[in-house]
Amino acid sequence: MGDNYGIVQLTYSTGAVTGSGASNQIGGLVGYNEGTVQTSYSTGSVTGGSGSSEIGGLVGYNDVPATVQTSYSTGAVSGVSGFVGGLIGENNGTVSYSFWDTTTSGQSTSAGGTSETTAQMLQQLTFVPVGTGASNWDLRLEQACGDQWLCERWPRQRGPDQRRPALFSVAVSDCSSEGR
Repeated sequence: MGDNYGIVQLTYSTGAVTGSGASNQIGGLVGYNEGTVQTSYSTGSVTGGSGSSEIGGLVGYNDVPATVQTSYSTGAVSGVSGFVGGLIGENNGTVSYSFWDTTTSGQSTSAGGTSETTAQMLQQLTFVPVGTGASNWDLRLEQACGDQWLCERWPRQRGPDQRRPALFSVAVSDCSSEGR
């Protein structure tokens, strides 16, 4: 998607995005955001051309009064010019409860969001801050060590058999880190 002035919600992108020449505002899901991106993710690579700027794994340029929340990106991000970030290339808006994978993106910085390694992205404690018991992510935590936990940030208005697929599912192997 190029520009967003409305609401992008419950969406994802898995394809590669490549900018050519001096193109700007290149994102894995949204190039230029002046609206809201929420409960979304991107896993494809994002590459800027020579002279490109504002390159992000999820959003290239998050401008005022834009918001990015409860979203993440995991794809490789690369560019040779300024404002290249794992989640957001350039940010003048608000970013909350959102992450990028530093291992897979190749980016240690972003104009917004929280950096996590692949190992951290696979831990439920990344999404539920220690000591709070609260999360802006909709997590269904199973009871037994070795079971699955699901990140189900999709709406729950439907019955249990009508839920949309989870954003991701992770086997719980280190139960000591989850207080069990």
